[in-house]
Amino acid sequence: MTCSQATSCPGSPFLTRSGFQLCDPKGTDVIKLACEHQFSVSKVSAALGLKVHQFKAALEQAVGLGPKEFFRHYRAVQARRLISEGCPLKQISDQLGFRYYTHFAAEIRSFYGIPPRTLQKIIERQSPQLLPARNPATKRTLGGMS
Repeated sequence: MTCSQATSCPGSPFLTRSGFQLCDPKGTDVIKLACEHQFSVSKVSAALGLKVHQFKAALEQAVGLGPKEFFRHYRAVQARRLISEGCPLKQISDQLGFRYYTHFAAEIRSFYGIPPRTLQKIIERQSPQLLPARNPATKRTLGGMS
């Protein structure tokens, strides 16, 4: 299902949901836009033609979270997914729009309660057969977005 096939979120005339996509009335995927703008709330709001408080209200109505918390949750889940696919931690940090690796590490520690390297070791121990062989020349991206 694409954004153009989405249904309106209850109480949110601006944002619509389609599975894991969250779109504006023009069909713009909010997550894709956030990735393009390094998860900056003000830049995403401006790109959607909204003021920050309007975007915050629309997102809270649509998913029950403010933009910062929504982006934080998305990035933490994506980091875990990319770790499980064998991506290097620094590459994950860069792909998820963190300016500094230390900010990424602090965010992962805050969200999961453990540093990224520890999370990586746990994931590797739990399912080593699912991890591809590490090859630094291979670059994985977020859903095809680089």
